[in-house]
Amino acid sequence: MARTDSSWDPTLGDELQPASRVLTLNVSRISDFQRCRRLFFNRWVLRLVGEASTETDAAWIGSATHAALNTLHAKGRITQHGSHWHTNNATPVHSCGDEDPNPGAAAGPNLRNTAAEISHDPRVTALIRTHTMLCPGDSAEYIDGEVEARWLIARKSILITGRFDALWRYPDGTLEVRDYKTGRCPDSIDADLGAAIYLLLAANLALSQVPPNQPHTPVRVVYEGLAAPEGKLVSVAASRSRLRDALNEVLNLADHIRREKSFPASPSPTNCRICDYRHSCPYSLATEDD
Repeated sequence: MARTDSSWDPTLGDELQPASRVLTLNVSRISDFQRCRRLFFNRWVLRLVGEASTETDAAWIGSATHAALNTLHAKGRITQHGSHWHTNNATPVHSCGDEDPNPGAAAGPNLRNTAAEISHDPRVTALIRTHTMLCPGDSAEYIDGEVEARWLIARKSILITGRFDALWRYPDGTLEVRDYKTGRCPDSIDADLGAAIYLLLAANLALSQVPPNQPHTPVRVVYEGLAAPEGKLVSVAASRSRLRDALNEVLNLADHIRREKSFPASPSPTNCRICDYRHSCPYSLATEDD
């Protein structure tokens, strides 16, 4: 089916393909292919079991923060209102601060204590506190967290997958994907491949929920930088041209992967040191101490 400059077709046809012919793509797989094609081949084609590696401190903090924020929002559908957090039974949970601003009132634990019940690490608690300044709960409805999104482009035999850290809906219908960043957060995501994939998945999800002949749901992706003391928000909104460009980028990458025959390695001390196959790959530059 031809695509024109004035339209964006999210289905590309209805033909189904055998599962063995479907190429699954997500941010991690594409990142592996771009970093080292031998890594991609070992992990996603041969499905080799990698070496056991110790989780880095930064990775643990990121995982713990994501889990804590998902729990805080999902447990009772916690959303932020002003200086408080409310559950669906209207029990207030104060956003941050050591003291209850209204100690005489019947209130739940403050957010710092609630976070401490989930993680005893003060670094995680600090990141959660930063989130309270960035959370859209005052103006949007929390839909869900850790949302698994999948889109089968049947005619191309490509399955795009991704996981949204949080999904919000605004009064004007806008669907917003939040991606928590506990490390570096870019200043712009206009050309970010991960954001492009999230836009495609969110747009496809929005289309599936809108009756025919209804206006398209506005969609945007927001990276929420939690490492800075005041936090950071960087966003990109979907448009037909942006979705079309993102789709073409993914399709071109898929064609590139399918044409690849030798899956050459890209050895470097940096690449090999963090590779799951660092000591078994014949091209590795990692040392025994890595």
